[in-house]
Amino acid sequence: MKIKNLTISIGIVLLLGLNQQMLVAQSPQDQPDLTIDPATRSAVIEGALRRLNDSYVFPEAAKKMEQAMRERAGRKEYDQITSAKVLATTLQKDFQDVSHDKHLRVMYSAEVLPPENERDREPDADESARQLESCEP
Repeated sequence: MKIKNLTISIGIVLLLGLNQQMLVAQSPQDQPDLTIDPATRSAVIEGALRRLNDSYVFPEAAKKMEQAMRERAGRKEYDQITSAKVLATTLQKDFQDVSHDKHLRVMYSAEVLPPENERDREPDADESARQLESCEP
């Protein structure tokens, strides 16, 4: 299984707080869940830790979060998780428990998101209009 469907969107969110570009039009609850295998779960956790260490604004806090996650993984706390949604919410909770940073988000998307370098660019006019429409009540 490819990891493309479970997106850990930490770097930009950690640096900028909630970024409208990173929000998916559907809420995570409305999206179909995906079943993940141990290799995917491990790759997602490692990817999240790499993004934390590369991008989190407080490097010492990133190291503390990494240490806590590795301890949890060592105790096999994540081994029973087979739901992509549950993994994302669990990682977010665990990161926030250590960092106390409520802006830190682990976001799940059933949709394939563009590569990271494309998410960092400014949205074009059509994308901006769609984002505004999705936010209107």
